[in-house]
Amino acid sequence: DFQMVVASVQSVFPHVTLWETISGDCLILAGKKPIVFDVERIQKKIEALPLLREDLKRFEIIGAGGLLSHFRLGESDVRNFTEDALLNTDNYLSLEFTAPKTLYENTIQDIQNFINTYKKDTYPRLSPAGFKIEGNSKVLADLGQSYLESGAAQKAREYAEKALKLNPANSDAAVTLARTYLNDNSYVKAISLLEKQTSFIGQRHLSWAFFLIGDNERALTALAAAEAMDKKDKMLYSLKGDILAKMEKHGEAAQAYKASINLDASNPTVHLRYYDNLVKAGGGKEAMAGLDALRKKHPAYYPVYVQMFEIAEKGGDLNTPINAYEELVSLNPYNRIYWIDLAELYKKAGDPKKAAAVMKEAYKLRPY
Repeated sequence: DFQMVVASVQSVFPHVTLWETISGDCLILAGKKPIVFDVERIQKKIEALPLLREDLKRFEIIGAGGLLSHFRLGESDVRNFTEDALLNTDNYLSLEFTAPKTLYENTIQDIQNFINTYKKDTYPRLSPAGFKIEGNSKVLADLGQSYLESGAAQKAREYAEKALKLNPANSDAAVTLARTYLNDNSYVKAISLLEKQTSFIGQRHLSWAFFLIGDNERALTALAAAEAMDKKDKMLYSLKGDILAKMEKHGEAAQAYKASINLDASNPTVHLRYYDNLVKAGGGKEAMAGLDALRKKHPAYYPVYVQMFEIAEKGGDLNTPINAYEELVSLNPYNRIYWIDLAELYKKAGDPKKAAAVMKEAYKLRPY
């Protein structure tokens, strides 16, 4: 089916390339004229548009090189890919019948693996004429960083090493290489490399490396150096919270997580860490109120309810989590665990009749 889609596009637009999106889907770029990736022009656009740069950074795509990591098939490879494929036309609407059959199947990885068997071109057609990626340390470093974020650690290491060979002072490449060492648990090699990096990203990852080996004091020292360079990095404060929580400095940890949330409140996991440390610092009442507000924003996010349940178990407010669980089982009455949690809360509140009635609902879903 996918070959048919691409072949049908190619029957109208002779120049076609395939790219992979962040979600793993395929992006088809097609035109009447050859498709050229103008590295310098794209790089200048990214540098000139802060909002675009920030959007790309959210997915760890740095510069034009980062975009190139999502290239899959060039024009000649696409022609080979579609060579024997049928077309989807008004007179032959095959996709109308075959596509619905796999509508709910996860075929992304199968398609990507199939596409890769046709890949011969490492890069798309490049501009300006004579531009060589293998001779550009920055583009190689950007490629390495994006490959690392997509889980291709070996490719990331190869590109980072190439970038450093061209320019040993390339800090981005050094950090990427160090991160591949961290992935392999080669902490000594990673720290040795990161200690030479004075950039913000280098110091942030040095802090992370020290945290991984349990050297929290040195982790905080490196983090302070990073913080002096950039006080608007949410990941920095989240890491600071992790370090302080490990040191059982829960009040300070809560403050750090709160700083991260103030910069970006979209990640509920950071909220949970904040409230967990707030409880440990003696702010159980405030934490319960905050968790109640959080679950209203994320009504299906079960870990919020679990944390509310745990606070109630330790002698905290019972009415708030009971109300929350009542709404949860109304939202999704098919999860047995939700009913059991609610029964436990009723029992703790001294209402055995309601607890028994709720347990009956749980037994209906699994009668044993």
